[in-house]
Amino acid sequence: GCERLSRSGAEGERLKEAQNINKSLSALGDCVQSLVSKSKHVPFRNSRLTFLLQDSLGGDAKTLMILCVSPAEADSSETACALHFGARVRNVVLGPARKRSTPAGTPGKDTTVSAKEVARLEAKAAKAEEGKAEAQRIAVAASRAVEAAERQIEGLRAALARHEARHLSPSTSSSGRTSSGKAGVPPLALPRHEPL
Repeated sequence: GCERLSRSGAEGERLKEAQNINKSLSALGDCVQSLVSKSKHVPFRNSRLTFLLQDSLGGDAKTLMILCVSPAEADSSETACALHFGARVRNVVLGPARKRSTPAGTPGKDTTVSAKEVARLEAKAAKAEEGKAEAQRIAVAASRAVEAAERQIEGLRAALARHEARHLSPSTSSSGRTSSGKAGVPPLALPRHEPL
């Protein structure tokens, strides 16, 4: 809240600080008065405080203002002043809050998101979900195909091992040897399998 310089007895830096606070609160009061009267121009640029509060007081946000008052009888004039200010603030109607977004590449510039844009983004998200589900189905089918191929490879390896065990064993007769002295291996008959 504000403080009366005649009562506080502030001097030096504290005096300058108190003067700046009172000036900012006065500018805030002017802005509130303009909002209550629905004036076309609201003097937000009259102080740093009101300039920083412009987005909160400009109609696109929910704003809560808290007043701190003293119950002491000696501070009754400041308390009454603060309560009168609060009564004026209470009469400000900002309207409903709106969603705001900041587009990439435009720092500090806010635009209201339209219902058409929301619908477009929702449709895009739904399409992406469909694509994700299709990709998962393809991945599952590919995984099953790989498993089937691995089973076929294991079957072929087992058949080859059995073939080698039958035809390359030491009990092979000497009549089955080739001119080089090695046992002749008949052609391997592989089992039939389904194409991948």
